Amino acid sequence: MRFLSENPRHPSLHTHKNQKLSNLHKLDIFQVYAQNYTPGAYRIFFTYSAKDEITITSIETHPD
Repeated sequence: MRFLSENPRHPSLHTHKNQKLSNLHKLDIFQVYAQNYTPGAYRIFFTYSAKDEITITSIETHPD
């Protein structure tokens, strides 16, 4: 969470836009890795506000 709050584009987070969710909700939704190299690893989904703040929308396990 520290990396996400300090630098959402930190390399270890592997931040990228989730195209499927973005298209579904008509909103740019990004995801980051909360864990790496772990079966069922957690992903954090978030959006950016107008003030470039992040809002976490969900934390879920990676689908198999």
